[in-house]
Amino acid sequence: MKTVECWRWRYRNVETGRICRTMFPCSAEEAAKLYPGAKPIEGTMVLREVADRPEGRVALFGRKRAAEPRP
Repeated sequence: MKTVECWRWRYRNVETGRICRTMFPCSAEEAAKLYPGAKPIEGTMVLREVADRPEGRVALFGRKRAAEPRP
């Protein structure tokens, strides 16, 4: 497991032009995808442990099942 810094972010809503804040903390990579130009809010950093492997979610929740045809 590796540790990742997660922050709440401040960003400008492109539709309204207002400054908004994220409700939940997310990593810098997630924020860059979801909120271009976002800046971290000071004092909101939390550390989260995430799996080192990209397939970690599959390992936790099992293999994908093949879709079964419905009658």
